[in-house]
Amino acid sequence: MVSKKFASYIMLPAVLLFAAACNDNSSPFVPDYSTVPELPVNLTDEADWVTDEGVRVYVANEGRENGLEVGIRDEVTVWYTSRTLDTERILQSTYSNGFTSPVTLPGVAAQTTILYVQKNLPLGVVGMIEGERRVLVFTDSLTTATVGIILDIEVYTIDY
Repeated sequence: MVSKKFASYIMLPAVLLFAAACNDNSSPFVPDYSTVPELPVNLTDEADWVTDEGVRVYVANEGRENGLEVGIRDEVTVWYTSRTLDTERILQSTYSNGFTSPVTLPGVAAQTTILYVQKNLPLGVVGMIEGERRVLVFTDSLTTATVGIILDIEVYTIDY
């Protein structure tokens, strides 16, 4: 049988460990966005075009000459950073935690990797050329968030 004194010695460190794990300031799971590139365009400038649905499209750099063009069903590998429109707070990025590895979207129309703009991603990505970088501005009515989203996206490859 375990004595009460021995049980208290075991419980105290367990409670302290639990309390430390609940402290948001020391969480090891907070992403480091220090290597995320700055937005390559000025959002106060006029967009290159606006889709019928209202997505503002800025072309930061053209794609490769003779590069493939993104279609709605294509599997594409991209680098991206999503930010809130109101404060430009970073929500997700392929540049987090010191990594700069692109991610593969298994289908532009069916992707679930880039949060908040899932079903509306094709509005700004279809037609991009390999190597092209765009900044897409989605109003809050086109996102699943309560704010507009800025998506800085570059197509690395089209993998079909």
